[in-house]
Amino acid sequence: MASVQRTIDLSVPADQAWDAVLDIGAVDRRLVPGVLTDARLEDDGDVRVVTFATGAVVHERVVDVDNVARRFVYTVVDSPFAFRHHQASMEVLPTGQANCRIVWTSDLLPDELAGPVGDLMDQGADAMRRALQPEAEKINQS
Repeated sequence: MASVQRTIDLSVPADQAWDAVLDIGAVDRRLVPGVLTDARLEDDGDVRVVTFATGAVVHERVVDVDNVARRFVYTVVDSPFAFRHHQASMEVLPTGQANCRIVWTSDLLPDELAGPVGDLMDQGADAMRRALQPEAEKINQS
């Protein structure tokens, strides 16, 4: 099983980044705008349907939301990608009073999809930096 991990260091408090990760129905607007163009919740909020900028639509089941550990886990249940298995987690860790780190891990099969998934995660990490850092700058200027 392939495991792909990205670490995103941010100049924002952990609670602020967690608030954006936790807003799972607005991931397209608050966390990875441009990479995702739409997100909606179905099945009483247990399934998130996301649309990528490429037009690909993916259904993700929410596995766990742990507010104490600031950890969100989801698994892909339907997508145009040929996954036999895909589960991912995002964990927001404080690295200082006004800084944090998001550790995003995807475990998947087949191993051959690690490259394309890593590329998408790179795009997502860049989008997170753009989306979350200006928010901190606006707050600091107030």
